[in-house]
Amino acid sequence: MGHRAVKLGGQMVGRTRQPLMSGATYKAFISYSHAVDGKLAPALQAALHRFARPWNRVRALRAFRDQTDLAANPGLWSSIEQALADSEFFILLASLEAASSPWVARETAYWRREREMSKLLIVLTDGALVWDPAARDFGEGTNALPKPLQGAFGEEPLYVDLRWARHEDHLSLNHPRFRDSVANIAATLHGRGKDELVGEDVRQHRRTRRLVRAGVATLTALTLAASSLAGWAVTERRTAIFQRDQATSRQFAALAVADLERRPDRSLLQSLAAARVADTPEARSVLLAGLQRDPRLLAFRPA
Repeated sequence: MGHRAVKLGGQMVGRTRQPLMSGATYKAFISYSHAVDGKLAPALQAALHRFARPWNRVRALRAFRDQTDLAANPGLWSSIEQALADSEFFILLASLEAASSPWVARETAYWRREREMSKLLIVLTDGALVWDPAARDFGEGTNALPKPLQGAFGEEPLYVDLRWARHEDHLSLNHPRFRDSVANIAATLHGRGKDELVGEDVRQHRRTRRLVRAGVATLTALTLAASSLAGWAVTERRTAIFQRDQATSRQFAALAVADLERRPDRSLLQSLAAARVADTPEARSVLLAGLQRDPRLLAFRPA
């Protein structure tokens, strides 16, 4: 068996399938056993969304997985059937558990009955697939395919072997071996050569990094500018407050000077107010003049 992304070739079994119309909602429908591939399936979905993703798009393609795309709906099978009808490809995560899963059986039976088998891709995650050339079918030793796919292939299909990935804790496009497997699958989904798609992914990744660096530089410049403006604003505010207090102090001092002869008591109060607002020469001068004129002043200490 080859372990690269494949189009399942061969003759169709049963009546002619109607191809999907253009503008499919989903590029692929992922069918799997929740019990054993509950970690691998979401990792594969996320990787397919990101691989060769243009910088200005949320995802490179849209892959359906029940736990992320099904809303609360009393008609569960109706929703799944609609998603199958709206998907261009079918990705089967083949395993021992998937082979015995009633839900996987229903999904694969629908695809074989209603859609093109050439659009069904196999990703082996557990168990074995053994092709019998004489029978032109998977034969003895095969334990990872659901029953609806028995006799469904006219020739041996290639598949992606991800049995090793079930024991990995961190699966992402940063994992070289997983990335290579994702590239195989994505090449088929995008209808492009693997080398071409890998090159596109590298170009998009580099472009994204350049945009991120440019964005960080712009944000840094804006932050520095904002900090400078904030510092300037604080300085200007302090200057304005200082100038306001100086002017207020001088106004009180002027009033104190005017009352120095006629109302020395009020003059002292105004000179004290002037000194409290700001220690201006005018406030200090009129305060000392008022104190010297007060007959109750017993002594004066210059200090």
